[in-house]
Amino acid sequence: MPDLKNQSPSSFEGWEFFVDTGGTFTDCFGKDPEGRIHRAKVLSRGTLSASVRQTDSSTELILDGSPDWPAGFPEGFQVILPRSPEFTGRVTAWKPTIGKLVLDQSVPDGVNPRGPLELLSGEEAPVLGMRLILARNGVEPGSVPCRMRLATTRCTNALLEQAGSPPVLFVTAGFPDLLEIGDQRRIGLFDPVPRKRASLEGSVVEVDERTDREGEIIRSPDHASVLSVAK
Repeated sequence: MPDLKNQSPSSFEGWEFFVDTGGTFTDCFGKDPEGRIHRAKVLSRGTLSASVRQTDSSTELILDGSPDWPAGFPEGFQVILPRSPEFTGRVTAWKPTIGKLVLDQSVPDGVNPRGPLELLSGEEAPVLGMRLILARNGVEPGSVPCRMRLATTRCTNALLEQAGSPPVLFVTAGFPDLLEIGDQRRIGLFDPVPRKRASLEGSVVEVDERTDREGEIIRSPDHASVLSVAK
């Protein structure tokens, strides 16, 4: 994350947000028009996390530590109870002075809600983090200009975990084995039985184009055909 305090003043007259979305948490830094820095941390699935300390009734939960959510902020969020996955209750009121959540449905009989819970916003985590910072400062979203810079490790994680659809490699015609051949680097330089890492790409598409050693275009690609293959 950049050193926001030592950055030169921006000519942008509004709020600036710098967000890092990881596999579990999303960190959101907000820089207000006066240059002050504000921070929020939410779960990357777009939820707020808390812990229930006790219940006042079947629809009233007292949270541990009274999370720093402004009054009214989580209203409408769905409550996720690990001990009752089928529960679909939503927040109708949040009273931060006493740390109380009021729900529109009773917690099912026999379910002890004490312990961790999450509040599902239905928003992407960067938006949730931005809204939380603005709400803490009494700013209504849309009432001031906002600009966001977003970084994420989700793509890196997907590649390392081999999750999702395999990436497709578009490469100059004649070089379909470029990543497979690789270079002279070795994982174990003195390994008598060298083993190569598996390539990350799935399908390989050869594109009919050429440039010279100076980077000058010799033959431009046919964009229509490349687009057709991409689709």
